[in-house]
Amino acid sequence: MAEERKNDLELCNSLVVKDFKLDEGQYPAPHDYEELRDRVSRMVSVLLDEDFEKLLLILYRIDVSEVEVKKTLAMGNPGEIASNLADLILDREMKKVETRKKYPQ
Repeated sequence: MAEERKNDLELCNSLVVKDFKLDEGQYPAPHDYEELRDRVSRMVSVLLDEDFEKLLLILYRIDVSEVEVKKTLAMGNPGEIASNLADLILDREMKKVETRKKYPQ
């Protein structure tokens, strides 16, 4: 079971790297979910400050719920916004991982 969780985490990381258009060599698989969450939260925080349009495009590409994004953006605290958006991103990416396991190509 732990090995399956590790594989899911690696697949989720690969999806994040692809959707954020990152260099996979610079973003190796994290040791645990919290490490991945922190990484994504930091990336979202930078995009919130520096390139909001790019963040919106990434959220659209990942297919994060627009309603949930709007609710999250309506919050006041920027640190909270980044971590909550990271949660939405990872929830969606993990759903993709589950779907790909259920329906392999």
